[in-house]
Amino acid sequence: MEIQQIANKLNLSKGAVEILIELIVHNKIAEIYLGNFVEQSQDELKKNLHLLLKENYIVQIDESGINEYSLSNSWKEQLKGKSEVEKYFGKIVGTHLWDENRMGIMRFEGWEGIRKAYVETLEEALEKKTDIYAFESNRENSEIGDEFVQSYVTKRYHNKVHAYVICGNEPEDILYKENFEGPYTHIQLLNNLDLGTNINVVGDLVLSFSLKDQRGVLKRDPEEAKTWLSLFKVLWR
Repeated sequence: MEIQQIANKLNLSKGAVEILIELIVHNKIAEIYLGNFVEQSQDELKKNLHLLLKENYIVQIDESGINEYSLSNSWKEQLKGKSEVEKYFGKIVGTHLWDENRMGIMRFEGWEGIRKAYVETLEEALEKKTDIYAFESNRENSEIGDEFVQSYVTKRYHNKVHAYVICGNEPEDILYKENFEGPYTHIQLLNNLDLGTNINVVGDLVLSFSLKDQRGVLKRDPEEAKTWLSLFKVLWR
């Protein structure tokens, strides 16, 4: 079943269904990040969000001055009597949403995929009220996008989520430390640390991606998370 067919059955626009799918996958998304998930102009985003709010599929939340959207408590009721649509969304939920009692794996590629994965780790930190531990090379920060990095850091600061980051000692890493170190961002620069993969650990969630081909994995794996965290604590000075 195609997205347009779903839209027709629900009397929604295709763009509104695209937003709905992302909220089903991620549960909650800040307004400033929505443009990273769906290819829509700002006018289209506002129009489709208004439609979803009007039809009671989603609700708007204002946390620490940041607008966020999540699924309404009654969104599933909107699907009653539409078995094909229920099956379609049920498949999305079964494929993408994390289950507390099992490992989950999400593969991604490209800078857009990397941005989505970073949002996922931040949402995990907010939900679990835990810190972020990272091994980061900053050689490619310009590719991720200054606007995205700034909005990501702003939301983390607003919600008082601490990030502990180990980097190499390259010019880009030194600049990163100068620009972002503060009350909620703690950075250590290590000589002779050559990172080809960036790693983020949030609870039992591990994000890893290759800087060379912009491809990576986001997975829930308690043992791997424990291993990376142990190594992090040995290196942190």
